[in-house]
Amino acid sequence: MMDTLLLIVSASIVGTLFGVFTGLIPGLHVNNVAILLLSVSPLIVESLEGALHLDEGVVLLMVSSSIVATSMTHTFLDFIPSTFLGAPEPETALSVLPAHGMLLEGRGYRAIFLSAAGSFGAVMFGCLLLVPFRLMINEPVNLYQILKEYMVWVLMGVVVLMLVTETAEIPY
Repeated sequence: MMDTLLLIVSASIVGTLFGVFTGLIPGLHVNNVAILLLSVSPLIVESLEGALHLDEGVVLLMVSSSIVATSMTHTFLDFIPSTFLGAPEPETALSVLPAHGMLLEGRGYRAIFLSAAGSFGAVMFGCLLLVPFRLMINEPVNLYQILKEYMVWVLMGVVVLMLVTETAEIPY
């Protein structure tokens, strides 16, 4: 049990390093790493099953925990290069990102702090909603089973609602 937990934590640490890499390098997105890990996951499963005699489920849990750790870390770091490297001219700064306006006012580090605080708040809020949504989707409410046969109509209704409420002018 402890060995399995240690392997999952190790995979999460590797995912965190991937997230630092994707978060700080402009143009490299977390989805690139996710699709790469998913595409080589059969090779990872085969290698670790043979070398460490691990169960396939444990190896897949390691891959998924790496992807989640990459995504979480990327969320906290991706605004740093966009704030400092993507700063436009002073005339157009406010039309691009609020962080650019703060950077041009000399408050770039404050913009990064506020972005990190917002990311942290979003993660905490999401964690708080996990249990209520779990209870709504599965037992005792079983909302998924109720909506499963009507899901196509629900999604089509959402699409129609989005199209009807769209206010942008079509240029043709």
